Amino acid sequence: MNTPNGKLPSSGLLTPKRFSTLTPTRASIQARSSLPLFNSASYTTINSTPATPVGSNHGLKQPRFSPQNQRNVNSYDDDSSVPPSPISSAVNTNVITSIRICPTRDVSNSIWTFGALPSDPLYRSFIRNKSQNSSVREFVYNNVFDMYTSNFEVYQKSVYGLVQNVYMGYNGIVFAYGMTGTGKTYSMQGQPGADGMIPLAVRDLFELVERNSSSDTFQIHVSYLEIYNERIRDLITNSSEEPRIRENANGEVTVTPVERVLVTTPEEVNSLIEQCVVNRKTAETDFNKHSSRSHAILQIFLTRNITKEGKTVCSNLSLVDLAGSERASSDMERRKEGAYINKSLLTLGTVISRLSATSASGLSSSNNSHIPFRDSKLTRLLQRSLSGNALISLLATISIEPQHALETTNTLKFALRTQNIPLDVKRSEGNSDVQTELSALHIQLKKKEAENEYLTSVIAQLSSDLEQRDSYIAMLETERSQGAAINRVRMRMEELLSDRDLEIADLKAELQDKDRIIHALRFAQKQREIAEYNNSQLSLRHPSLESYDPYDENDDDQLIEIKEDGV
Repeated sequence: MNTPNGKLPSSGLLTPKRFSTLTPTRASIQARSSLPLFNSASYTTINSTPATPVGSNHGLKQPRFSPQNQRNVNSYDDDSSVPPSPISSAVNTNVITSIRICPTRDVSNSIWTFGALPSDPLYRSFIRNKSQNSSVREFVYNNVFDMYTSNFEVYQKSVYGLVQNVYMGYNGIVFAYGMTGTGKTYSMQGQPGADGMIPLAVRDLFELVERNSSSDTFQIHVSYLEIYNERIRDLITNSSEEPRIRENANGEVTVTPVERVLVTTPEEVNSLIEQCVVNRKTAETDFNKHSSRSHAILQIFLTRNITKEGKTVCSNLSLVDLAGSERASSDMERRKEGAYINKSLLTLGTVISRLSATSASGLSSSNNSHIPFRDSKLTRLLQRSLSGNALISLLATISIEPQHALETTNTLKFALRTQNIPLDVKRSEGNSDVQTELSALHIQLKKKEAENEYLTSVIAQLSSDLEQRDSYIAMLETERSQGAAINRVRMRMEELLSDRDLEIADLKAELQDKDRIIHALRFAQKQREIAEYNNSQLSLRHPSLESYDPYDENDDDQLIEIKEDGV
């Protein structure tokens, strides 16, 4: 498949300065003393260490925000003086959960309040339901973002650390969950002037590659899938052929056929995403004029070849924009879509609940045979990430309007259960199954290259033979055309010779006629001479015959008489 600009690099290896310089906004990320960057010199040291906790703000400098982006806690009736519940003590440092409040015009009737947990070393926040009718009144998360928080701040606190760990060789997944119209797609994709999680993560990943590509080489591939009405579609190829979910011998879930595009700049990725977003299913619902009616999964695959150690590290970052759940619509098509969406989200909730229960019971996360991953295409695709092999960042978007209290509570409960997913994240190192598969693929590649070289030589030889054959055929054609010309000349000569022979025969006949005439004339002349001689002799003898004419009949009678008298 071609990239959006129609060009693919020959090697796909990323080297410094292959893309544009850092903007001031992006440079501000690098200025902060966040998680330690990983380079080839420190590779051995980090091999044996677990992934850096992404659910902690430790080591992250708090960003500076403009006054209009400062949290207006009073507008939500913040009662942080109320002691937080004991649930705040539980935390999974490899899962980061964030709540983002959707902007609303009137917050005076809101039943929700939130604030920072006092004296919490992890800088977490809580959100509380002030209603006395609520069975669960308080929820604690890594972050609670109000309606004035920018996409950049949300990304900086909830996703950036995960992107760094993906660069280090760990898998990661970021997904947005919430009711329709609460800002999931806006948070993930953003809009002009307010980039979302996806473009920000792409830029940071390329910047990390650029800053550490002096000795190592990198390859980045991108795929983009959509799940609509429980059918998978490749948004890159936009093909009518549905990719199939399969499980390989190692128990890993794969999807084929899926186009993975080799990219070398953030601009290529953004252009590709823009092309795919156009193909995504959207429609108007009761809560949102342009609602995404499908789940979209963008996957970024990073392959790092560490030259000094001869190792290859593979990792992937999944960015998932889930379709929003809502009540049944009056429109038949929307109702069908909603049924499929709610089914997949319900299955996702069930899977996370079972995983949380597994964590609470102390069972191994690998023992997931009782977890219904197969009940929906969404959970099937996310099985590997949710089974503990990926760092997780969940962004749950909610509405604080009273009429959405039930949906908001369900979303908060979902995010709360996500915190308890058991993780055993390991780095994809040289002795992993992925590396073994890559080594086998490299061997196959070498064999294919040798075969291609041999086939190229064979093709060259065949081309040479073909040229010789064409030359010989051309020569034969020339000879044949010359032979045809000779035949035409020969036939013409034969025709001319035949005409000549006829003319000669006519001339011979004419000569014969002339010879006969000449002979007759000569004979007649001779006879005349004889007659004249005889006549002269007679005249001498008979003077009366001087006037004799041998051709006169009367003279003949006279001659007869003379002869008779003489007798």
